[in-house]
Amino acid sequence: GISMGLGPDGELRYPSHHELPSNRKTQGVGEFQCYDQNMLSLLKQHAESSGNPLWGLGGPHDVPTYDQSPYTSSFFKDGGSWESSYGDFFLSWYSAQLIAHGDSLLSLASSTFG
Repeated sequence: GISMGLGPDGELRYPSHHELPSNRKTQGVGEFQCYDQNMLSLLKQHAESSGNPLWGLGGPHDVPTYDQSPYTSSFFKDGGSWESSYGDFFLSWYSAQLIAHGDSLLSLASSTFG
């Protein structure tokens, strides 16, 4: 059999962690993986094509860091950014990126290994 790693535990998901502690229990909420040059470029293109170019200047800045609980910043709180128009835009785009990445890898694996 072939196993393809599509995330920290073999699946595409948020939260994402670079590494887990030795007891294998997640210590915090994780982070969106969207702040590198390539993802920011895709976000900018999507925002511009959606008619909201300012939403493409960067990912959410009010999210917790890897080792913080979800409610230490405003993004995930009730009434937080995740419930705003921007939050809907960002989360829809981000989840579509995860799905497209998984589809691409699985398609490549299928064509390579039959």
